[in-house]
Amino acid sequence: MIRWLVAVVVLVLCGLWLTSCTEWTEVEVPRPEKGEAARNIHYGAHKLMRGLGADVKTPVGLSPLPPSGATLYLTSDQWEIYDDGVKPVQRWVEQGGHLVIPAEILSHDQMKAWVPIRQSGGRNADPDNEDDEDDEDGEDFAKKMASIITGPGCRSLTESGSGAAAFPEVGRTSFSVCNLPDEPTFSPSGGARVLWALEAPEGRVIMRVGVGQGSVTVLGSTTFFDNDVIIKGDNALVAAAVLQPRREVPMWFVTESSRPSLLSWLWRHAWIAFVLGALSLVLALWRGAVRFGPLDRAAPFGRRSMAGQIAGTAQFLWRTGRPALHAAQVRALERVAVGQLRGYAVMTRPERAKALAAATLLDAKALEQSLESRPDRSPAQWIAALELLETARRLLVQSSRDWKKKSP
Repeated sequence: MIRWLVAVVVLVLCGLWLTSCTEWTEVEVPRPEKGEAARNIHYGAHKLMRGLGADVKTPVGLSPLPPSGATLYLTSDQWEIYDDGVKPVQRWVEQGGHLVIPAEILSHDQMKAWVPIRQSGGRNADPDNEDDEDDEDGEDFAKKMASIITGPGCRSLTESGSGAAAFPEVGRTSFSVCNLPDEPTFSPSGGARVLWALEAPEGRVIMRVGVGQGSVTVLGSTTFFDNDVIIKGDNALVAAAVLQPRREVPMWFVTESSRPSLLSWLWRHAWIAFVLGALSLVLALWRGAVRFGPLDRAAPFGRRSMAGQIAGTAQFLWRTGRPALHAAQVRALERVAVGQLRGYAVMTRPERAKALAAATLLDAKALEQSLESRPDRSPAQWIAALELLETARRLLVQSSRDWKKKSP
């Protein structure tokens, strides 16, 4: 009993000590995105714009361009692969389109050539902009580096510009904006008129200017419309002010994340070539594959009777003539001699006759004359030549058999 009491006291003391040494706090753990939100980083922005009446589309390219008067949010630089570059986008804006781009796209030389907006601060700052400051003291630099490392928080931005306010019906001119970096800031160039902007103490961090009959809006962050950012602070209101959704008016999101892979693009545009190539490969493999057996059943081996042999020889002689029969007999002799006599294939006719005579003990001169094809032979001479050649062939075959029997 005492042992149990001591054990309980020890456990209580350990619990009190553990409680005094630890601190319990609540930590919010965000739930992972599911479904379409997990696949589409701009799912929240799309759903918000559709709820406000816009006709949201997510094409994978700029061919064709959106209809006149639509809104285009562009973060993809694939227009650089075309010969005319961004000029079609410029013409589309001048005819009434509304272009929204981050500072990263504005930093391209083709964009800076016609967009009347200059960037100050940030890694993509325009070096020709007089508003840029080259000198920074150590304290300001440390603050900026800390902001980059820890991430920007929420801050109040004031609405300005010569155009209409974003939400005139509520009379609101300031917004709490989160995850928008302190830099860069923007200013108009070439006498462009600022239609709308959000200003921080250091300058305009979001700005819209008129270009022809349309407009261009630039903001400093490429993640402002991401799912985990648009739900913070007044970001949804600012997103509506930036994109200007209108009922049944097209709104295109052309982003890097929506660009298809090379293989899927090739399959979509050249699937016929893929199919034909695959069929050609299968056919080539089939033709070059090793067969498991002959295509047809082999004919059974058998010996013809003497009458059949005579009839076959007579039919062959009648169809082809005496020289053909002589050539066939010479070939039959050569097939045996090549395997029996060294160097027979490269010998001349006299040399072959001498080699055959040495191996068969036949007359060398007669063999030489028999090997020669002479159409002027008489029937008796043809018969003698064929008989001598066949005798030499049989003697070679017989000597080969005798040698095999004698060999151990």
